[in-house]
Amino acid sequence: KTVHDDNPMKVIESITWRIQKDGFNSYAPTSQKEKNIMKRVIKCPKCKDFDKNKDSNNLKLHIFHHYLDFWEEKVAKMTKNDTVCDKCSPLKRIVGANPEGCRTALICHRAIQHEELRTVLESDKELP
Repeated sequence: KTVHDDNPMKVIESITWRIQKDGFNSYAPTSQKEKNIMKRVIKCPKCKDFDKNKDSNNLKLHIFHHYLDFWEEKVAKMTKNDTVCDKCSPLKRIVGANPEGCRTALICHRAIQHEELRTVLESDKELP
């Protein structure tokens, strides 16, 4: 018997699924034929840079930049081009072109891999 016998799984809604379902879309095809022909446009709700985006993963890689203030105190300034994520087991090496790039890469990693972006998006009252 293990600790998982009574609680075998935890269901978490995917950010990708939520973006695709609720979306920040300007156009939703009405017929099945239109749906098959055209992928839905998934816009960034914060800027116009992604008005033609059709990939929810690209939107996740983009949207965390709008919330960098959230990580201002959570992720320290870097002095080297590489670091490790202390939340990963085993530790994951994060590399940037320079110390600031390394910090941004770590923030991106934490936002997506450790679902910190979900926390930020859920607390943003301006989103639909």
